[in-house]
Amino acid sequence: MHLSARRGAARCGAKSVFSARIGVNKPNSRAYEAALDALGWPSPDRTLFVDDRLDNCQAAERLGLCTVHYAGDTQALVRQLPHLPQPQPPAVARATA
Repeated sequence: MHLSARRGAARCGAKSVFSARIGVNKPNSRAYEAALDALGWPSPDRTLFVDDRLDNCQAAERLGLCTVHYAGDTQALVRQLPHLPQPQPPAVARATA
């Protein structure tokens, strides 16, 4: 697993997580947890995961991540992005008197 800062991903807060260093590979849930940890544990439903393997996407979905299965067609990927679910702002707890 490698989260890269290439192609502008750094603007999104991307970090690098190497499977060899953490001792697990996708689709093991600990690999996704390590990636979320590297990003400061953002809310999974506010995190986009893109992978070319469907089993990796399915594992990420089970953890609540928003996923895109990339099958090699960049234009199709670009067309998919605007139709992804929009993350909801975090809930605010209000005290009642």
